[in-house]
Amino acid sequence: MQLEGGQNDAVLTASHGEMHLDDHTAAFYDVTGSFGVRHVGRSLVYSTPDPFIFQGRVLLQTGERAYRIVDGSMTSCRLPKPDWKLISRSIVVADGKASTHNSVFKFWNIPLFYLPFVARNLDETGRESGFLLPGGENSGVKGLVIGDEVYWVINRSMDLTVGAEYWSKRGFAPPAASVTTAPAWTPWPSAGMPSSIAALKRPSPAQPPQPSKTRVAPTSPPTAASISARKPA
Repeated sequence: MQLEGGQNDAVLTASHGEMHLDDHTAAFYDVTGSFGVRHVGRSLVYSTPDPFIFQGRVLLQTGERAYRIVDGSMTSCRLPKPDWKLISRSIVVADGKASTHNSVFKFWNIPLFYLPFVARNLDETGRESGFLLPGGENSGVKGLVIGDEVYWVINRSMDLTVGAEYWSKRGFAPPAASVTTAPAWTPWPSAGMPSSIAALKRPSPAQPPQPSKTRVAPTSPPTAASISARKPA
């Protein structure tokens, strides 16, 4: 069975399930679902830069816009082989957030971290301070690169990101920091990034291109010599 639609562009696929519309409860089994992904014809189109994608043995709807994923995982990468995912026995989705306790972070399907608590924001208008998701790469010059950053929301129009990386061939890289500012009236979407471990910053709006100006030098009036030079011999 498959369900689509809703405020968050939800797509839900399950082997079977049951729904009670009067009290907003339901149970679905062998579930794969997403928020921020919609079907357009036969293609999947992301309606947010960082969708919330999950899998679970059971999905329980406990109220209006409140769910619990049992024995599942969550990620923002395309299934069925995401680059990273969080594995947990229970993931609660309510009040515009997805949160879980005692989860394991897997990168390239390798368990890397135990996380006692994780919460990610599903509301595109929210930002919260916290640790970003750890990142990594394999470089011929740096070797295996593993790093993490801390994101701090200073106020409604400014934030600070500080992070460090470890390069297996060169050691620790110098810490880096960046400050992003925007007009106070500009909404800053978190794009569904984890509110306790990630946030997405929107760059300042680009200035419209200015029309190029071509300067034409005035030509001097022709002289008698130049006129006579143009006459045929």
